[in-house]
Amino acid sequence: YKHQNPRCFKRFRFNPNKYVHYYWNKSAWMTATIFKDWINKFNNYIKSGDPNRKVILLIDNCGGHNLENDIFSNVTVHY
Repeated sequence: YKHQNPRCFKRFRFNPNKYVHYYWNKSAWMTATIFKDWINKFNNYIKSGDPNRKVILLIDNCGGHNLENDIFSNVTVHY
């Protein structure tokens, strides 16, 4: 989204980033930096539940989804 502190989080008396992975920038577009951070957190989440669990993530060819041959332990990415 475009806003650092959106209205939907104003009711919360706690830190929403503790419960939700919220990212923002002025253009509200997915960037490579945001996507890499998100996919690393997703990989760690999958690994924390069961280290032997493997998942496949199907994504489109958006410019922000460029991972430059990054390899993840529990997530396989296919375009």
